[in-house]
Amino acid sequence: MLKISALIISILLLIPGLLGGFAGCEQEEEEVFDKEDLYAVNNYVEEMTAAMQEVVPDLKGWSRAPHAEDEMPLEYDQERMQWLGEHRDQLEEIKQEHFENRIPELEKIEQWEVVVVRGTEEWLMKGPEVVEALEKLNEFARDLKSSIDMIKENDGQLDEEQSEEIKELIEQVEPVTEEVRHQIFKE
Repeated sequence: MLKISALIISILLLIPGLLGGFAGCEQEEEEVFDKEDLYAVNNYVEEMTAAMQEVVPDLKGWSRAPHAEDEMPLEYDQERMQWLGEHRDQLEEIKQEHFENRIPELEKIEQWEVVVVRGTEEWLMKGPEVVEALEKLNEFARDLKSSIDMIKENDGQLDEEQSEEIKELIEQVEPVTEEVRHQIFKE
C-alpha cells in the first residue's frame, strides 16, 4: 500500500512538471508569431488591393473598343498619362513602405499557424498561404506598373496588341484582388 501511495504521489508530482513543459512549448510557438506582423500584412493587402482597383478607370482609356478602326492609335492627353504615373508611384510606395518597414520576412510568415477571428468568422491562417497571396499581389502590382510604363514609353500611342494586353490586365484586376483578399480575410 505504501508503494502504491508513493507511486501516486510521484505521478502527481510529475504531472505538473510535464504540463509546465508543454506550456513552455506552447509559449515558444506563440513567440514565432507577433500580432503586429499580422496587422502589417492586413494593412498592406487592404491598401494595395484598393490602389489596384483605383487604377482601372484610368487604364480603361487605353483599351481599344471592338468597333474602333484598326489604324487608329490609342492616344490620350498628357494629363491622363500623368494620372497613370501617379498610380504607378502609389503602387510602388505602398509596396516599399510596407515591405521595408512593416511586413516581416516571408520566411518568418511561412512559419505562421494562427487562429484568426474576424467578425463571426474564425479560421486557421497558414503561413505558406499568406506568402502565396502576398507573392501573387506583388506580381500583379508589377504587371500593372509594367503596363503603365508601356503606355508612358509609347507616349500614350498603343497598337492593337498592346491595347489587348491592357484590356486583359483590366479584366484580371478584380479576380486577382478578390482572390488575395479571400486568402487573407476569408471574404
